[in-house]
Amino acid sequence: FTDDVLDPTGVGDGPVAGASSDTPLLEALSAPRSGHMHDIVATLQAEQDRVIRADAGSVLVVDGGPGTGKTAVALHRAAYLLYTERERLARSGVLVVGPSPVFLRYIEQVLPSLGETGVIFTTPGRLFPGVDATGGEDARVVALKGDLRMAKLVAEAVKNRQHVPPGGVDVPYDGAVLRLQQRVVENARTRARRSRRPHNLARRVFVRELTTALTDQVITNLAGGLLDDDEREEIAGYLHADPDVRAVFDTLWPRLTPQRLLSDLFAAPARLAPAAGVARLPADERHLLHRRADAPWTPADVPLLDEAAELLGDPDADTAELAEWDVERDRQADREYAREVLDGLGLTGMVDVETMTAGMAERWYGPRRRRSAVEHASGDRSWTFGHLIVDEAQEVSPMLWRLLWRRCPIRSATLVGDLAQASSPAAAGSWTDALAPHIGDRWRVERLSVSYRTPAEIMDVAADVLAAQDPSAEPPRSVRATGRPPTAVGVDTDQPGSDALVAAVAAEALRAADAVGEGRVAVICPVGLPERVRAALATTLGDVPVGVADVLAAPIAVLTVAESKGLEFD
Repeated sequence: FTDDVLDPTGVGDGPVAGASSDTPLLEALSAPRSGHMHDIVATLQAEQDRVIRADAGSVLVVDGGPGTGKTAVALHRAAYLLYTERERLARSGVLVVGPSPVFLRYIEQVLPSLGETGVIFTTPGRLFPGVDATGGEDARVVALKGDLRMAKLVAEAVKNRQHVPPGGVDVPYDGAVLRLQQRVVENARTRARRSRRPHNLARRVFVRELTTALTDQVITNLAGGLLDDDEREEIAGYLHADPDVRAVFDTLWPRLTPQRLLSDLFAAPARLAPAAGVARLPADERHLLHRRADAPWTPADVPLLDEAAELLGDPDADTAELAEWDVERDRQADREYAREVLDGLGLTGMVDVETMTAGMAERWYGPRRRRSAVEHASGDRSWTFGHLIVDEAQEVSPMLWRLLWRRCPIRSATLVGDLAQASSPAAAGSWTDALAPHIGDRWRVERLSVSYRTPAEIMDVAADVLAAQDPSAEPPRSVRATGRPPTAVGVDTDQPGSDALVAAVAAEALRAADAVGEGRVAVICPVGLPERVRAALATTLGDVPVGVADVLAAPIAVLTVAESKGLEFD
């Protein structure tokens, strides 16, 4: 039950006086935060509903300041589309990309609470299967790796691994030495590149051409003259299987994984220099990319790994082809055995061979399990989704946009963000700059103008910051007030090694925790300071968690700016 305030002037100086007459909405918005985002069905507003029900045939950018409900609207839009376009999206799924693992934990219950589960949640650092990129690097490196010139760098790096040695190369085989002339290797490389296949698949063409040239040499050295086709094929098979011959092929045109390509490239200046020259990277930028071969992957590396995967193709293509042949051979053997059994029992024509074969496969190998679209998509880089949702979209670099549009080539997407909150050095200055190079004009913007979560007292301070950054920007209008203006606390940190700042932060956090009661308190710090703040709080709080184990369950959460993106606190 709620009291509907028809005359705000008669309420006095309460926490919501004069802010809005929608009392149920304000009571819901003022309730203490929990460790998870809730659905907003009960408090859905008109401008939010318009965005949720927008047509899915294009890219919708939902732009809005802090507290306008961008994330909640995007998730409810996903639920709406999963309901209205169930057949299409059940086959392809929806991809939701959020800024951090903590953020994904925060929003993970919204869609299940609305009855929808056909969604994959991930972060930019986990968009390449098999890689969880958690490493950190300098902001200049992040900006450079997000630049579109990196696409040229990766493409040239792949080409440079297709090697033609000056003067040719010797090939040891069967106690003799064969010779591949430079012209022969060049012709093989040209044929392989003209196949337009990815590097690892084009390698088959390259190896076949060189194997043919070596086979001709072996036959020429044999006494007795020409051989028939079967004998030629047998010699080619011996050459292809010979370890020394294969070692030469691997040197000239190696099988490559994206991880190996980039590790080799960034660790060796001699490899990086020619590729960087084609990509027009000057020496100072080239130096930024140099690192150890065993350095951990960072989120900025993920789009480069994906770019490399597009150009390389499957490194196990030959192995996969042989394995598929083995499976088909086993199936054929099962069919033959089934026919023999049916003949022996006199049931030929009464029982279908394929049905019996399927029963045998289930008996020996277990029943086949039909995997959902989400299960397939989670480990398949080439999977394409029916709808894409990107939170904090203002932070996405040009190279990351290339990756994301590969995941959703039909360009059905909901992008939510606020250009004024951009913090990544690779972020674009406008939605046109961010999207036009990739999808042209196939997008439109909806602006959320009302801040439902952020109180007026906080929004007034934020509006001053926004005005200093961009005088033409319009801050959102808050619908509620708390009656408690923010305070500023000055700390003397002039003394070297002084912990005055940490002590002051810890004291303020404890005071705030007492003030909000059931609610939650955030301490947002620069990188490097959270550990010291947690240690200072632990001396007072004892066994009470301070965000190390589970930041969403902690009454006091200590976070960096990046980690706090998209979360709500009291």
